[in-house]
Amino acid sequence: MHWGSDNWKDSYTAIISSDQHYKLQHYAGQNLVEYVTKTLDKNIVNPARQFNTIRIQKEGEFVYVSINSTQIAKIPSRDFNENKIGFYITKPMILEIDYLHIYQYGDAKINLVKNSINGYQKENLGKNVNGVFSDRSPFISSDGKTLYYVKENYSDIKDSGTDIYYSEKMENGEWTVAQNIGSPINNSGNNSVVNVSADGNTMHIFNKYKEDGSPGEPGISISRKTENGWEMPKDVTIEDYYNNSKYAAYSFSSTKKVLIMGVDRKDSYGKQDLYVRFLRDSTYSVPLNMGPILNSYSDDSTPFLAPDDKTLYFASTGHPGYGFYDIFISRRLDDTWTNWSKPENLGVEINSNDFDAFFTVTAKGDYAYMVSSNNSFGEEDIFKIMVPESARPTPLILIKGKVLNSKTKEPIYAEIIYQDLNTGKEVGKALSDPVTGNYQVVLPAGINYGYLAEKKDFYPVSNSADATNIQEYKELNVDLLLTPIEIGENIRLNNLFFETSKSELKDISISELDRLVQFLKANPAIIIEISGHTDNVGAPAYNQSLSEKRAQSVMSYLISKEIDPKRLSSKGFGLTKPIAPNTDEDGKAMNRRVEMKILAK
Repeated sequence: MHWGSDNWKDSYTAIISSDQHYKLQHYAGQNLVEYVTKTLDKNIVNPARQFNTIRIQKEGEFVYVSINSTQIAKIPSRDFNENKIGFYITKPMILEIDYLHIYQYGDAKINLVKNSINGYQKENLGKNVNGVFSDRSPFISSDGKTLYYVKENYSDIKDSGTDIYYSEKMENGEWTVAQNIGSPINNSGNNSVVNVSADGNTMHIFNKYKEDGSPGEPGISISRKTENGWEMPKDVTIEDYYNNSKYAAYSFSSTKKVLIMGVDRKDSYGKQDLYVRFLRDSTYSVPLNMGPILNSYSDDSTPFLAPDDKTLYFASTGHPGYGFYDIFISRRLDDTWTNWSKPENLGVEINSNDFDAFFTVTAKGDYAYMVSSNNSFGEEDIFKIMVPESARPTPLILIKGKVLNSKTKEPIYAEIIYQDLNTGKEVGKALSDPVTGNYQVVLPAGINYGYLAEKKDFYPVSNSADATNIQEYKELNVDLLLTPIEIGENIRLNNLFFETSKSELKDISISELDRLVQFLKANPAIIIEISGHTDNVGAPAYNQSLSEKRAQSVMSYLISKEIDPKRLSSKGFGLTKPIAPNTDEDGKAMNRRVEMKILAK
């Protein structure tokens, strides 16, 4: 019996001969290792038996080999997870097989997603994207308009390496001719895209770089877009990094605070397993195996964590499926990142009897881009397919727009911060485009968010988006305004919330208030006026009083945080200074506001 085979130079063989001889050996490269060689042992191999049984069982880090229920060896299991099995023939002979029983412990039934058959068909992205060799590792932008991927042998010369390419979706749905992303990201090594941020301005690359830009050690690097293109990638620090496989795959959470890896390590259940790391300060922690629910006895890799940070797609050769590699979905059940739902096979419309992997979805989650060797132009091609309803990520909010100078409306290169308004905790960061000011962020469900852009010498105008109970995907277009810190400027304090018709501030206002406190402490010469404004609902006198009390509430908070009262004043203007018509709810909401005016600096 021949198993655990990558090729004939790396395989195990267990032999039983008709003369009561048995042997267990391992070819490792050109070297032959014989673990056991026995002859004339009637207690183990008996020709009087109807048939002799070889049993090969993996438990933990070892493989146990038995003949007719007698254990003959315990050997390391590292190379047990390849997908070839057969018979070992050393000379001309006639081989007749009376009985062969191969089985897997546990439930070998394919665990399908609900309603996996919908009439969907994989669409090859065509020769503008796919070449004659291998096209793989796709990453689709959150809005579904830009595809980044790896093109192997980009010079059309076999074994010439890999480069990162990108293609853009045109109005007619076709894809542009793929463009090489160029240096410094692509060099003479094997380059691969790991992640592109939702704003498209930050890229993680599977490669490390020396100072001169040449290939470095295995690992991950990060590059940010500048006015002149992508900057030289910088190392991402990862604790205890090693991988026993020549293959690896990675995926980041939308916040980049969680990294999932498909690698082979000493505590793997199979060969490549899924591991999770957490960002602490500027370093990703020691990896944590994500457990036996996700990881099988064989390869589990090419993870993609959807932008909802809960839905994981990955490819496996160990979970029951239809072909070589199949694609599965699992959902995170808690914040340990080791408790997941039982993986579900995405079905025959997505999986074939060939290689299917590298599944990546848009923020909306209705379409996916994947790699398959089935019906491909080259070795592997990139395909598009609609995702079954039951396999889509949970809904989220995608917000995009421009970061602008509120006074000149010129675009600004800035950092976008989004946080949990209820806790004040920062959730994530993004960047605006250094040329256009364009930005884009995805906000997973379950949080009431505040978000803003930050830039030196500007005060940010904050915004909010409540994703606590969203039931469907939403896209919002919101320009983020940065107001120059100049005398006479009025700056709206958006994320201040009051009880209805009252002046008491709600707790979710604390983030906005504390931001103002920090600003005043960092700029001790600035003197401000806090002003309150209302809509036209109610009597003018009532609105005047309410606006004065709300402005005073903000001022009182600042004083409680040790801001000198001499630097502060408050006024109420009631309904006298609307900034929008009071003819609908949106206009009225804009008029109900608190502003800060810079009086001196």
